Amino acid sequence: MPFRPIIFILVLLSVLAITPPARTDRDVVFSMERYKWSGKYYRDPSGKYPREQTISVVSNSHIYRMNPDGSRLKQITFGDRVEFAPQWSPDGNKIAFFTGDSYGQSRSELVFTDVWGRSRHKICKVLEQSTNLKYSWSPDSKWIFILSKVDMSPKNDLAVINVKTGETFATNRVSDCSWSPDGNRIVIWFLELQKPTVVREARIWYPFEHRSVAVPYDIFTPTWVSKNQLLAFKIEPRHDGDYTHLRLVDLGSNEMQFRNLKEGTRPEGGEGFWIDAEGRWLKVPLQNKQFIYQAHWGMSDGGHYTCWLVDWKTASAKGITAGKCLGVSPDGKSIIAADSYWQGAYRRGGRRCGPIKLVNIKTGKSKALTSSLIGTAGGDWRKPLPKPKAN
Repeated sequence: MPFRPIIFILVLLSVLAITPPARTDRDVVFSMERYKWSGKYYRDPSGKYPREQTISVVSNSHIYRMNPDGSRLKQITFGDRVEFAPQWSPDGNKIAFFTGDSYGQSRSELVFTDVWGRSRHKICKVLEQSTNLKYSWSPDSKWIFILSKVDMSPKNDLAVINVKTGETFATNRVSDCSWSPDGNRIVIWFLELQKPTVVREARIWYPFEHRSVAVPYDIFTPTWVSKNQLLAFKIEPRHDGDYTHLRLVDLGSNEMQFRNLKEGTRPEGGEGFWIDAEGRWLKVPLQNKQFIYQAHWGMSDGGHYTCWLVDWKTASAKGITAGKCLGVSPDGKSIIAADSYWQGAYRRGGRRCGPIKLVNIKTGKSKALTSSLIGTAGGDWRKPLPKPKAN
């Protein structure tokens, strides 16, 4: 009898030791579609290529959560609709994502749920057809901007929506944008359609004050470094080929610095750094002026992506891994990336798919966390939740 309390305490301690803390459990959220080998084969009519086994779709694209090491994978949304592009709210209490009949169609809705996919709330209906729908939470988790025509502002390119009340602010002539750290401003830039790397104009929009201010520099795909600083690209044509600059704009003093970008090689080989309107910045935590830049270039088989480490101090772009970035670790040492390459017969039962992987930013070494027979459509890595206040 006297030993039973001791045994109970030892068992309890052992369980606690192997159970992840609830605060950091399943911090990676992502969209996933499962595939399988079909057992059927495609034969090239010309006989030029060997026969290839095709791939079948097993499930719709749904939202999943897992730990950063790939453990405790859990599906949190279900049903007949396709769900993609999930994002954590900065406070870590909500997950937003798109849901629709098919990926990228114009009847999608932007919704948010609690962290386990329950109590779903509609934010807006998307009126444009696009596979590059972009949205972002405000730093205080109260607002979301969406870069699309929506039911709340059908004649505008960009809408800022209060997720609780539906209050909406909107503006036009926007190709891309980014929230400021204080959540009161959005940097907006507009591309010349005939020259897709030439910015027609860049502005700082104050949605809650109904005004905007011009940025006095030609900058491409800017992102916020601090409260009053923007980091951006600019392509300079030269007689020996185009050259990319990094530009750091100080909005307080209206001064601009630029450095020639030293470009590394792509991890998968081929041509080097590439920027276009679908590029995406992610800040590296705990590092000053370091970002992951998800570069995109289009090809006949769809978009190709590479994750680069862009450093203002060294004015360099270092290729880390192929695929999309699904989030950066809170300690700034790793990213979660989604590999994507053709498996199966090309365009005849094949798919762009590959594993989700954990990648070391410094070394580029990676570890597969999932099967290679999956397709991903966006994801996010939750920031550390605030510590509970002491009573």
